[in-house]
Amino acid sequence: MIKNTLISAAILSTLSALAMPVLAAETSIELINNSSSNEILINSSSTGSLLPTAPNPLYAYDTTNLVSITAGTVDAGAFTYQSCRFNWSAIKIGSIYMFSDGATPSSDCESQVVSQNFFTGEYSVQFKVK
Repeated sequence: MIKNTLISAAILSTLSALAMPVLAAETSIELINNSSSNEILINSSSTGSLLPTAPNPLYAYDTTNLVSITAGTVDAGAFTYQSCRFNWSAIKIGSIYMFSDGATPSSDCESQVVSQNFFTGEYSVQFKVK
């Protein structure tokens, strides 16, 4: 009986450790250039690892997918291209995540949330050059 209880406790402990969320924030980013000209990257910054790096240039009529991963409670960054500045953030406050995204100027640029999970910090955003 004691042996079975210990084995059950060990299994439950292992399963609960596997089920616990990792303390990390991850953002999926889709960069879309719908314009007829290539966009030169002026600046790129991120709190974590950006894979692959931001494209330079962002080719006309092209789409690039990136992932930003931070081993912590904040994932944030910004890309500044010739025509647009894009930014995102996923910040853990207490037990939930808060999200923000932006694109300026709005006449040439657009940002859109594709998905967000307030409990895991998973975030997906789309940035467009119009």
